[in-house]
Amino acid sequence: MCSPAMRVTPSLLLAIVLSWLPPAFAQSPRFIPHDINPAAEFPACGVIDVNRDGRLDLVSGGFWYEAPNWKKHFLREVEVIRGRYDDYSNLEFDVNADGWTDIVSVNYRSQSLFWLEHPGEKIKSNPDEPWVKHPIDRPGPMETGRLHDIDGDGRLDILPNGVGFACWYELLPRDQWSRSAEGKPEPRFLKHELPAEISGHGVGFGDINGDGRGDIVGPHGWLEAPEDRRGGRWIWHPEWELTRDASIPILVHDVDGDGDADLIWGRGHRYGLYWLEQGSRLEGSGVGVQGSGQESAAKARDSVPGRHWTWRAIDTSWAQPHSIFLADLDGDRQPELVAGKRYMGHEGRDPGEYDLLCAYSYKFDRAARTWSRAEIYFNHRAGFGLDPKAADIDADGDLDLVAADRCSLVLLENTGTSGPAPHEPPLPKYNHQQPLHIAAADRLRPARSPAEYGLRRYHIQRGLEEVMGPLPTSDRRVPLDVQIESREETPDYVRIKLTYAAEPCDRVPALLLVPKRVALDSGGITGTVPGRDPMANRGFGGKLPAMLCLHPTNPDGKAQTAGLVGQATRHYGHQLAQRGFVCLIPDYPSFGDYKNYDFHKPDPKAADPADKAATGGRGAAPLYVSGSMKAIWNNIRGIDLLESLGYVDIDNIGTIGHSLGGHNALYTAVFEPRLKCVVTSCGFTAFHDYYQGDLKGWTSDRYMPLIRDARGNDPNRMPFDFHEVLAAIAPRPIYVNAPLHDSNFEVAGVRKCVAAALPVFELLGAEDALVVEYPDCAHDFP
Repeated sequence: MCSPAMRVTPSLLLAIVLSWLPPAFAQSPRFIPHDINPAAEFPACGVIDVNRDGRLDLVSGGFWYEAPNWKKHFLREVEVIRGRYDDYSNLEFDVNADGWTDIVSVNYRSQSLFWLEHPGEKIKSNPDEPWVKHPIDRPGPMETGRLHDIDGDGRLDILPNGVGFACWYELLPRDQWSRSAEGKPEPRFLKHELPAEISGHGVGFGDINGDGRGDIVGPHGWLEAPEDRRGGRWIWHPEWELTRDASIPILVHDVDGDGDADLIWGRGHRYGLYWLEQGSRLEGSGVGVQGSGQESAAKARDSVPGRHWTWRAIDTSWAQPHSIFLADLDGDRQPELVAGKRYMGHEGRDPGEYDLLCAYSYKFDRAARTWSRAEIYFNHRAGFGLDPKAADIDADGDLDLVAADRCSLVLLENTGTSGPAPHEPPLPKYNHQQPLHIAAADRLRPARSPAEYGLRRYHIQRGLEEVMGPLPTSDRRVPLDVQIESREETPDYVRIKLTYAAEPCDRVPALLLVPKRVALDSGGITGTVPGRDPMANRGFGGKLPAMLCLHPTNPDGKAQTAGLVGQATRHYGHQLAQRGFVCLIPDYPSFGDYKNYDFHKPDPKAADPADKAATGGRGAAPLYVSGSMKAIWNNIRGIDLLESLGYVDIDNIGTIGHSLGGHNALYTAVFEPRLKCVVTSCGFTAFHDYYQGDLKGWTSDRYMPLIRDARGNDPNRMPFDFHEVLAAIAPRPIYVNAPLHDSNFEVAGVRKCVAAALPVFELLGAEDALVVEYPDCAHDFP
């Protein structure tokens, strides 16, 4: 069972038991994609029975699609502004109360809100009857918008996500509408200004403080709704800092069922889904979140007794979850989190834009306090854009999904039946020394564009997994449960010895080095940066960069990298902390305080070892088939820890390592896209150049035993090589220290890997990001 430090509770025991249940108990439904219009380029959609035939139709941009055969009909001409259609939302709303559903559009490039009037009965005889556009306002650029009953009067209002401004729009009662020259009633909207502090990328609505009134949330805090939402004063509470690219919406939802509202958001232009838990204990449950500006978590907590927030990661393996929502996809009356990748939001400039398109649902296990992920689609040409929808489109009693983006319009049919994820096709027979080459038309050829390279990068990850085992999924992401063992002051930083939970029943020992520039809260690891400019970088400036520092092979583990023992050239964690970096130094399994890690720990989800038929006479399968993947997962959780610290600039986290730490850093960066740079010293060479092709040194339990057991220590049978490892990290910067006389990692093989990876960096516009130095020394980090 777990160590005593894990503090086993009845709920945790229940979680462990439930985690042992076979996958057949999972009820996540499968989805079948139907390409409604593969050529569509509108990033929003709506679901309406347009012609009142009893079937739900689809609306997107300039067209509507008639069920059940999805015949395309004209709706309107959509303005193109700087290469983009001005169609950032398709919000279903009967604005003029005529019984026909209209569309509200909230837009960035035209900086306008308007509504599109349904033609009414005319649509039955002329499906291509144009919808009339009615301006509402032009307040400024808006990411998109959503409909909520802001004032609690039972009618929907418009909440735009303004850039540099904040407001909401009330549809006035019918007796306050104007009339056209023909005497036709014309709906009127009233703009209500909000405090500008709420503005930023990301907005949401929900009752934060449990007073029964809906509040407005943003990246830096929340606006408390007054009793009179129209004329009263909304009170600003800077209680958190999310991210500068928070999703629209930020969801307000009681995730853990404890009676208070939590937050869920995605990084719309980077990697990651997160939630912010309200009301958990700071000690033993996670890491508290500081308020924005100068206000610390302690101060924010003191201002409202009992309310504080804990940052938690859900899934950080994929990018651009710009639009998220809650929907009960499996019919259990509990909504799942639904999120999908946006397509080319910033023309390829954002991290992960060229990764494969995907969408997932997530269900929170309140006992285990983790999220399980179910695939909706993967590598299908569908994007979630700015305004995806869920509705029972085929009237079979379950919710289907509609994904509209600049790449297509796709209906995702909920089959209502569960089943395993679609089988992955076998990997093409790549030349692992040619990472630029992709498989196309039954042959290998160089990739011609970054978009073509996305699949190759994914295949490199799969190649590593063939000998490392699969990357753990989100259901292993238990609360970090940081426990502090000691704090020591040094002249330049505070050295904190701690452990954090990487997964159920396993804690990682680590050292956290926090520069003196940070004002740490007493006794913990939270704190603030005094004097920082809270307005820089969209309100997230002035924080400190951080490094995940991975130690080389030595029995003391993290202590050497922290400068406590050994050679000065191995003290890079200590040296970086002196230079102002927040440094996390975890022990690698089997070193330092982690020396007793059991690499043969069984997987609780595997078959019972007593069942000889199920196991083929073998014992239970191990939780990890390689120490390499276990270390990668521990490091990913270490990044979770760094991100949860309010004084860390989460967009400036890198990794550094020597020898064991050098390839540990590279492997981690292949699977951890939040790392912005890699420094690797004496960490690799081409497999054919490693001791003349004898790979025995890579096959211990702490590395990859399958290289021996499944690949015969033969470099010709390896499913990856370091040429590909470097290429998979591109376009992120890599610094390589490759000594001329390194007896472990032959420099000639390093040169081959670098030369092969460089064309990939060039393809991705990062030709200067791969930097190599060849010092005249042995296996060292001068």
